[in-house]
Amino acid sequence: MATTFVQIQGLLPEITKRSEQIERERRIPDDVIAALQQAGCFRMFAPANYGGIEATLPEGLRVVEALSCADGATGWTVSQGASSQLVFAYFSESAIAEIYSAGPDLFGAGAVAPKGQAVAQDGGWRVSGQWPFVTGCERASWFYVQCVVVENRRVQMLPHGTPAVRMMLFPAGEVQIIDTWHVVGLQGTASHDISFSGAFCPNERSANLLGSKPTVNTPIFSIPLLDQGGLFIAAVALGIAQGAIEELAELVASGKRPAFSRERLAQSAVFQDQMGGAYLELQGARALLYTQAESAWSAAAKRSPQTLLERATLRATPAAVTAAAARIVDTAYTLAGGTAVYSRSPLQRRLRDIHATTQHVYAGRHSLGIVGALVAREKIDEALF
Repeated sequence: MATTFVQIQGLLPEITKRSEQIERERRIPDDVIAALQQAGCFRMFAPANYGGIEATLPEGLRVVEALSCADGATGWTVSQGASSQLVFAYFSESAIAEIYSAGPDLFGAGAVAPKGQAVAQDGGWRVSGQWPFVTGCERASWFYVQCVVVENRRVQMLPHGTPAVRMMLFPAGEVQIIDTWHVVGLQGTASHDISFSGAFCPNERSANLLGSKPTVNTPIFSIPLLDQGGLFIAAVALGIAQGAIEELAELVASGKRPAFSRERLAQSAVFQDQMGGAYLELQGARALLYTQAESAWSAAAKRSPQTLLERATLRATPAAVTAAAARIVDTAYTLAGGTAVYSRSPLQRRLRDIHATTQHVYAGRHSLGIVGALVAREKIDEALF
């Protein structure tokens, strides 16, 4: 059977052609979502016993990168929908069976940031709050939301000083979607807010993601969620950067000539130097991402835990890759000159999409300091892991 990466190849030209529509309508069209489902994009990491593909981590990242090269919002949406399977794996066996009762091609959505509260009640929890950045929420059939645990109106604290949190799972019919996604970049991801007000979540649909092991015992789920989650953001960034390089190459191949210049842009030594530098930086960023993903996958397949430095490096990789991708897109945009300032320019959309990507928490530099401390053999708080 052809891999998902092979299956999506025929979809990429059409997705690129419809990028402007996706951005204008602030959502992925129904027929595109259906085609992505048929290609296996949303069952890549679903358990095989429920009809999932159980793709390797590097395979999944390549799918996300290729789709993001075609259109950043599409790649982002698939990355979040597919990686929701990694969250579902932490719930009870009965909850997982319920999630996949209609088949593996489901779209999951949610938020790991604890923006709500959960109060224990007989048999479950009462959940209230509002969660932002819930990509593809209009498509989701199941939602997960992280909550701080509240007892007697006080947030419960763990021994190491952080709030106690739990993840809650709800079917789509119980969720209120709030149209908040009016943004500059990645407009087509429909990453609206969702909210609950006193919704009941039974115990079997609640889980602890921090410090617990997933219910599903396959290699992809043995890689800690926080360690691998940011790699999908990095794959989106790489795809956007690759698309920017390709679009700039097409522009200069068409004979673009800068104002007041006697030579074509492609003949400029300055252009060639900067284009070459951007291209090589892209290759370096891609090598970093896939080297780290292959290493993590190899350890997972062997059931061999990674060291703290290896895990910290894996967590920091998205920040380094996304920063490199942003520099590459900035270079492509600048080299394109006045052509790129128009909203119809693909490079204009690439610029906005990549700088929306850099705002994700996984793209922040805080993870680099942990790597530096471990390289310097400085003890860090292992509770971070």
